[in-house]
Amino acid sequence: MSRFLAFFLFFGLVVAYPQNPQFTALTIDQDLRDNADSVIREEVITYDLTHEERMTKTIHRVITVLKKAGNGDVQAYAFYDDDRKVKNLSAVIYDRTGREIKEFKERDFKDVSAVPGGQLYADSRALYLDYTPMRYPYTVVFDAEVKSRTTAFIPFWVPVSNYESSTQYAKLEILCRPEDELNIKQERLDDYDVAYTHSPGREIWEVNHIKALKKEYRSPDLGEVMPRVKCALKSFYLKGVKGTATNWEEYGKWMDANLIQGTEELPQETKNTIMALVSGLENDREKAKAIYQYVQDKVRYVGVQVGIGGWKPMLAADVDHLGYGDCKALSNYTKSLLNVAGVPSYYTVLYGDDSKRSIDSDFIAMQGNHVILGVPLDNKMTWLECTSQEVPFGYIGDFTDDRDVLVIKDTGGEIAHTTIYPAVGNRKILKADLKLGAKGTLEGMVNRTSSGVFYGDCLRLNRLDNDELKKHYLNEWGNIGRLRVKEIRLENLRDSVTFNENVSISAANYLTRVGNDYLLRPNMFAMSQRQLPPRNTARKTNFIIQRGSVDSIQLSYELPESLTVDVLPGPVSIATDFGTYSATFSLEKNTIIYTRSFSLNEGNYSPERYDAFRDFYKKIWHQDSQKLLIKPQT
Repeated sequence: MSRFLAFFLFFGLVVAYPQNPQFTALTIDQDLRDNADSVIREEVITYDLTHEERMTKTIHRVITVLKKAGNGDVQAYAFYDDDRKVKNLSAVIYDRTGREIKEFKERDFKDVSAVPGGQLYADSRALYLDYTPMRYPYTVVFDAEVKSRTTAFIPFWVPVSNYESSTQYAKLEILCRPEDELNIKQERLDDYDVAYTHSPGREIWEVNHIKALKKEYRSPDLGEVMPRVKCALKSFYLKGVKGTATNWEEYGKWMDANLIQGTEELPQETKNTIMALVSGLENDREKAKAIYQYVQDKVRYVGVQVGIGGWKPMLAADVDHLGYGDCKALSNYTKSLLNVAGVPSYYTVLYGDDSKRSIDSDFIAMQGNHVILGVPLDNKMTWLECTSQEVPFGYIGDFTDDRDVLVIKDTGGEIAHTTIYPAVGNRKILKADLKLGAKGTLEGMVNRTSSGVFYGDCLRLNRLDNDELKKHYLNEWGNIGRLRVKEIRLENLRDSVTFNENVSISAANYLTRVGNDYLLRPNMFAMSQRQLPPRNTARKTNFIIQRGSVDSIQLSYELPESLTVDVLPGPVSIATDFGTYSATFSLEKNTIIYTRSFSLNEGNYSPERYDAFRDFYKKIWHQDSQKLLIKPQT
């Protein structure tokens, strides 16, 4: 009877949740599983632009998640706001054999804000699939349809979810009116046998069998190594406002006329304040610097994603009254104040991130995610980051440095390039005067000065309280035994664009006892020990050093009268295409002087050179790890 019942229950389960061979994970080719956390079984994305002022996006994705690390590759979500409307949304989960586990309708998706923290008001929201798998692998069939009054944005197509994800089949389809013109840019299609079909009003890209690519140390962004297609209408609508983008000049004129003009008027009282502020100042630089400081003292950054799809800045008068705004609003507000003083400036659109992503000058379309201000001074452009209340005038840091940007003028758009911080300017200089005790203790003062992009990285320290600062240094110099951080003094030297850290420390176990002698590891402050690149015998992607830098260290160790150093190592010098390293030791009376310099060169290097790069770091590791023998005086 029990066997019959078990058979009945199993048979009933099969009837209730039939298997679908199409969704079984068991038939995935082994080479698609290799190095993969997930596999796109089928993905079909269609953008229907056949209605002049409407865009309908449909997506059908079947993805198998092989392990926990692939959960983020499912990407089962849809964005909506007062412009975008989700019309159809569903997902079905299958187990490894293709048996249905659960079905989700639109009402089952989580509804959350689609903007990061710090946003005061934004109407963008997301519906996303909230599913926690019980076991792996599992398969998700996701379908969505979203309609919008904006035709200005067709997301770039990369037919792979992520590094460590493979693709069995993917298709992109663009439908438009035969008379519509498209800007199209295709990259690396031949490398992956992507098929492209063109017919009037229809563009199709299809690809089969893309094997997973492992995320490697200093790998490029995925879009820089995989096939990528960029498409944009030359005549588009942005939330019902018609625009054109046949060249940058025309596009810039459209942005200026439709997004910027009419937003710059200020209250008369504020105009009077600005005129009084700049009265007596000799030149545009001094005026711009005073106004920039005025903005930093008066307003703060708060996200406000409203107005023509989030692209139109708030009125300058509203920013003046409320005291806040996002990057668009604060840049436009600063521009408006500069106008009052007769100082020209330009609203500038770019991609803000630390990977130096440029506006693609060969692809005329709405691009960018951030706005700064360009001020022509002394025959060159000075760039202002208007969202920060900390950075000095003209400093932009690694969020917006060294990339192509779009400058908006009333005469049209122009591509320009932001500030490049050369390696010699990206410098950290650490100096420490340290006193060793007879029992292996240490005490002293550490001073570190940072400039270039390192300066911007240090500003966050000013926002930490004393306990948080101590934890920061205890973590950074955690290889010093029983370290104590006693006093901390920070200096933000805005005029010289340098940041000073002055830290008083002590340690109970700085020297390691060996019988009656001690071992001193002189370079306890260098970070190279924690940065040895991982071994990779079959690297596939280029490796990138985004920014050159120089790291200098000078340490003095005063020995007690009872101790002396045995032998000092000779000087070391290493020079490669990737950078240089040097180290020297000297003895002045009973004080050991150690100097070290490590420079790294910016570059995009081929996979074949990775072993040489790692070997360079190994040599540095070896030099930084050496120890000195400290003996009792005889």
